[in-house]
Amino acid sequence: MKTNEQKIYGRNACLSFAKAHPDLVIRAYCTNTSRGPLGFLLKYLSEQKRAYHIVENSELNKISESEHHEGFCLLISRPTVGSQEELFEALKVEKKTGKELILCLDGISNPHNLGSIVRTAAHFGIKRIALINIAEESQRSLVSGAFHRTAEGGAVHVQVYLIHSADQFLKTLQNSFEYKIAVTSSHGRGVSLNSTQLPSKLALVMGSEAHGISEDVLRLASLRICIDGTGHVESLNVASATAILLNEFARQNQRARSSLLSSKPTRAARPAGRKRSGS
Repeated sequence: MKTNEQKIYGRNACLSFAKAHPDLVIRAYCTNTSRGPLGFLLKYLSEQKRAYHIVENSELNKISESEHHEGFCLLISRPTVGSQEELFEALKVEKKTGKELILCLDGISNPHNLGSIVRTAAHFGIKRIALINIAEESQRSLVSGAFHRTAEGGAVHVQVYLIHSADQFLKTLQNSFEYKIAVTSSHGRGVSLNSTQLPSKLALVMGSEAHGISEDVLRLASLRICIDGTGHVESLNVASATAILLNEFARQNQRARSSLLSSKPTRAARPAGRKRSGS
């Protein structure tokens, strides 16, 4: 596998990617039972003279390096991760004056948390996620199969950007694009989300569970938000906290975001006890 290639696995991750970017699929692997849903891609690959393989479940375990492939695995050309400059250029072109949230993840590199956050962002119509204070070795999370499978297809609807200077990035959002910087705070050190009117142009920063929000980001924040709870646990998982905050932003701006939010809700996860195929 070349350095500009990667494997993704999982039913929704593979089907969503194949529908959005069939031209980036180099090779497909699937079991006989998953062949039907992937038929449109197999036909396309055949027409393009690219390979696909119908394999046994045990062989797919080895190919995907996971038992959670659900019968689907794709070798793809690695999607582009945007830069800080490209994000600014996109904001200049759009010249948004309405409600908009940019999700900023400070030091978050766990592929399962990232995938879950991207899935939630796609559900609420958040188009951009900025990764700040991410070490180079941690960027591998973005090309892991676990990230794409956990995102359940959301990765094709959200553009991820790598930010090389958190301080410069957030100051530019504030001064040039009029975004307010909000951070989350545990232990009650902030205003309650339940009684807060969120800014209409918001850069929401979520910190890693291990280190929280970095000091350079805290200094720039104009709003610190806490999520009310019993206090029985120290904090929420960052993906869970992000979901609560994005839901509240969407709720407060529901009328303005009606073009993004479908009247048909995303189906909830399967209840406990129902086993997914391949997991």
